[in-house]
Amino acid sequence: MGRGQMSEGKRNRIRIKYIHSDPIKIEGKYYRGRIAKFNPKTGYGFVETKEGSHIFFYVDQIRLEGSQTRKSDIRPGRVVGFDVGWTDRGIRVCKMKIVEEELPA
Repeated sequence: MGRGQMSEGKRNRIRIKYIHSDPIKIEGKYYRGRIAKFNPKTGYGFVETKEGSHIFFYVDQIRLEGSQTRKSDIRPGRVVGFDVGWTDRGIRVCKMKIVEEELPA
């Protein structure tokens, strides 16, 4: 692959420019989602929004909110409240809080 050419995977990747918000946020400040994937060895994961978008997070770069939220609590399927920030590589989770409620189907 020459200079300036993208691999097929990178070319088809969609960058999220904004996030659809729930009309009612968790505690008035968090978006609602579910942890879709998480690898505890690397600390990388994705939060899935209600619309089906996946937002990247790295556990060592996010601020965990709430007294009940620990790194060991982060696992796929958990309902979370999260806030996002923008980087030169796109949107990422910057704050996360484990929520004990279920998402509506």
